[in-house]
Amino acid sequence: MAFRNVLVTGAGGYVGLAVAAELRARGCTVYGWVRSDSSAALLERHEIKPLVGDLAQAPQRIAELGIQAVVETHTMTADAAALTRSLLAALPAGGRYLYCSGCLVYGDRPGAACLESDAVPPSRRQEVEQVVLDAKGTVLRPAFVFGQSGGKFASRYWAAGQTGEVVLRGDPEKTWAWVHVGDVATAFHLCLCASDEQVQGQIFNLADGAKTVFRDLVCAMSEQHTGTALPVTALPAEAPIDQALDKSCYYTGEKAERVLGWRPTRQPFLSDLATYHRSWAASQ
Repeated sequence: MAFRNVLVTGAGGYVGLAVAAELRARGCTVYGWVRSDSSAALLERHEIKPLVGDLAQAPQRIAELGIQAVVETHTMTADAAALTRSLLAALPAGGRYLYCSGCLVYGDRPGAACLESDAVPPSRRQEVEQVVLDAKGTVLRPAFVFGQSGGKFASRYWAAGQTGEVVLRGDPEKTWAWVHVGDVATAFHLCLCASDEQVQGQIFNLADGAKTVFRDLVCAMSEQHTGTALPVTALPAEAPIDQALDKSCYYTGEKAERVLGWRPTRQPFLSDLATYHRSWAASQ
């Protein structure tokens, strides 16, 4: 792999830490940008070199440390596109930039599976994607992510029955795609190993192929957590987070499999729910 010196932004987060740890395990020198000393200690335990501070300082450190590749996984900010431009500009000629986007960039897409070539509605995330693609970077779009500590989306639903009933916010029949956080990390490693022709200016959907209906998913998670099947109530999506998630979005990782040789290796979410529940519970 030509890119041995790598910076991962948002390295203290769910996906960022998994990616950084995978790249370290593959022999890279990995720097992780975080915002707190507690996150820095977490990185040290994973043999990742922490950089603590405001991301506005990152472009200068890229040059100082001889960073050859940047993996962007940090939380979106109001100046997201400008920040990404500055990180891209700091990379040396021949450097590689990988951007972790997500499935919600597609909007509400019931019916046929989403494809990387599909147009997506304007959004802050779509704007950042375009900045990366224009600079011949690579965009990866993980589906909803599960596994290990659970992630912010999966974690919302384990305790959905804590009031004695399962409350479903939004369309109970919406469908979602999923992918394990470890398989996401593998895809980022493969993108660093791939040739320019394979990844420059490309988008890759990441999903394990399983298609879940929201009602079935949340009821199964609640029953696993509580040990009993509870009555179900469907209510409108009123809170901003529930409105943001009230979308159907399904796709596969066919392009990533074909171009990168990526293969999801973990059992789909609902196929091994007890294992994933134990892992999530142990992290709480």
